[in-house]
Amino acid sequence: MKKSALWLVALAGATLACSAPQSADSTGGDSGGAPRQGGVLRLRSTTDITDFDISTAPKTSARSVASYVYNRLLSNRTGPDVPYEDFTLAPELAERWELSPDATAFTFHLRRGVKFHDIAPVNGRELTSADVKWSYEYWSRGPEFQGKKLPASQYQWFFENLSSIDTPDPWTVTVRFKSPFAPFMSYAASQYNAIAPHEVFDADGHFKEKAVGTGPFMLDAASSQTGSRWVFRRNPGYWKEGLPYLDTLQELVIVDDSSAEAAFRAKQIDFLDAPSCHEAERLRQAQPDTGYFEGVSVAPLNIYINTRVRPLGDVRVRKALALGINRDEIITALQCGKGEPALSGALSDTFTVDERRKMLRHDPAEAKRLLAQAGFGGGVDIEWLYTKEYGELYQNTVTLLQAQLRQVGINLNLKLTTRADVQAARRTADRHMLTATTKTLESDVESFLYQMYHPNSTNNYGGIS
Repeated sequence: MKKSALWLVALAGATLACSAPQSADSTGGDSGGAPRQGGVLRLRSTTDITDFDISTAPKTSARSVASYVYNRLLSNRTGPDVPYEDFTLAPELAERWELSPDATAFTFHLRRGVKFHDIAPVNGRELTSADVKWSYEYWSRGPEFQGKKLPASQYQWFFENLSSIDTPDPWTVTVRFKSPFAPFMSYAASQYNAIAPHEVFDADGHFKEKAVGTGPFMLDAASSQTGSRWVFRRNPGYWKEGLPYLDTLQELVIVDDSSAEAAFRAKQIDFLDAPSCHEAERLRQAQPDTGYFEGVSVAPLNIYINTRVRPLGDVRVRKALALGINRDEIITALQCGKGEPALSGALSDTFTVDERRKMLRHDPAEAKRLLAQAGFGGGVDIEWLYTKEYGELYQNTVTLLQAQLRQVGINLNLKLTTRADVQAARRTADRHMLTATTKTLESDVESFLYQMYHPNSTNNYGGIS
């Protein structure tokens, strides 16, 4: 692999703020820490949902659908006693599971009595192993979906070397692979590996317009409005007794950060991801009743680089790009010093902070030397696509990167466009541009390394060998 193909810019402390909900049906008050039933939680979404099929890309995000509407076979342990970095597998639709000694067969035993949402055309029927088989064949674009002119699935790599899916009875399913594929245990817990009903596809030939699952919330299509808001109601038949606590989740589509702040001040949204620590402090001063807490972002900024064409096809230019980035300056200027440099494809504890700083050092002199050696002693122009839909912090980061790289002779020509265009451009082999989005380790390290770097992966947008 070409180690200089991708870089993450910075892992920074995310600053968050929230105000007390003012919904008419909110319970409000102090419950003494005990969960209370009911209420409405209103969240901001920076992008509209234009397509409910979580497998296809590029398109605007439908992540809300994955987390609210669907379940998967496994999940991860959560709760106050679970450390933040702990990703221990836990049951979800599967009560228990077995892994063959050679890691080629995965058998899941489903819990009984789980029902899909009582929405047409599924109408609340019980989930069985046939639904797992159908879903996995759809996400992996198995043989039965060939010839249907479906777009490629962005999660086909969850099923690399899939051999067969067996359903010996309604409550048992075995997923078999041609060779050992241990990471599939983690992939079975990914929110994007959801179990969906075939009736929606049978009726429409796609999942673009409907979202029906077994999850805690149901899409309220009648109350939702494209470009404005998406409403999810409590699933009264949810299989987890007593959950969810909320009656309603509302996602208001607010692209502009200033508009989102105005909505927060007016208590039209209950939770705000502040664009920077400076803005968070200003909000605290302006609204003393605002609750405030800090967390750690597990999705650092990942720069996508097309290695197929000049100038980025030259490893010296890519190295110069890496050496021209001053990550500590980004952390200090935009996150009040609360952050660490992040290494592409590595968990936060794989290397110490000092080790990461040595690998991701800022060396303008060496960057200039490499550019000159590559024939760009007079500088090089590179297009960078960005969008306001990623928020103010993203835009400020890109602007600071532009200033840093200009000092070594790399001139970023920033082009404002849409999120969908940014996603589409990443997949265009003959464009030499740069773009960046936040990127997480989906389930484990292998999930990142395979999808981003393996020559056969459909997500290897950079053309890495």
